[in-house]
Amino acid sequence: MSNRGTTEDEKIFNHQLGKNIKYLRKQKSFTQERLSRVCDVRFQQIQKYEKGSNSPHPCALVKLAQFFKISLDKLCSQTLIEDTENFKNRVKSLEIATVDGVGIPLEGMNAEIDALLGKIQKNSDKFIKDQPLVFKFDKEVDPWL
Repeated sequence: MSNRGTTEDEKIFNHQLGKNIKYLRKQKSFTQERLSRVCDVRFQQIQKYEKGSNSPHPCALVKLAQFFKISLDKLCSQTLIEDTENFKNRVKSLEIATVDGVGIPLEGMNAEIDALLGKIQKNSDKFIKDQPLVFKFDKEVDPWL
């Protein structure tokens, strides 16, 4: 739907939503063409969504939210990008504590951290904001393995 005849609030909403869609798409390294197939529109329409000049039909919004594995309110959030970047930075500074309490930084494990980030982000509603993340193991783990 075009921005013609929309209120200023709607234009601001469309612009923010477009930034969020572009951010999520780039985070996953998806093309506009791939996203267009998800929404059953042409890639030019995705370009317009990302620019904020058009707003997605509600059905397309639902498809995008499902595709990105995110709730509709988060997809439309004014703070999605900032919250996600803060979350990623927080997880990148994780340490694994050994049995004797020594913290081992996870630096040098970029692929593993990125995979963990993805899994945690999919379930981020289960984590309390600004609380430390604690990992619990079924059995004692040798930290030097």
